[in-house]
Amino acid sequence: MTEKKWWKSERIYYLSFILILCVYATAMLVTVMDIDAAQLASISEQMLDEHSYLQVKHRDIDYLDKPPLLFWAAALTIKLFGTGSVPYKILPVLGLIFGVYSIYRLVRLYYSKETALIAAAILASCQAFFTMANDIRAENLLIGSACLA
Repeated sequence: MTEKKWWKSERIYYLSFILILCVYATAMLVTVMDIDAAQLASISEQMLDEHSYLQVKHRDIDYLDKPPLLFWAAALTIKLFGTGSVPYKILPVLGLIFGVYSIYRLVRLYYSKETALIAAAILASCQAFFTMANDIRAENLLIGSACLA
């Protein structure tokens, strides 16, 4: 009877996912970064304050650079949980996690469970995902949607 190699065990993948989720959670506690992320957060707050959900503005000037889904999501979480880094970052980080899960399910349709776990672990542990968990952009929600599609 052959012994299973340690990297062939599913437990190592689950442990890696737990560690990656800890990194994502820690990134949510970091203050919103200046320039882009702070600008996007202030647009969401202004949208919420003025109840202007269809007209995106930044400092009372039309803002047409990004699609409004991120602003709507951030306004919703800010309204539900208050102002802060965690409420602003929670839905985009959940979008990243949803993207990883969608890749797992897609690979699982055509390959083994181990291959699906490897694919999801590679995606979840790439540097871009760690950066996007900290510096929120519109692409976070796009990744989850694109992977689902």
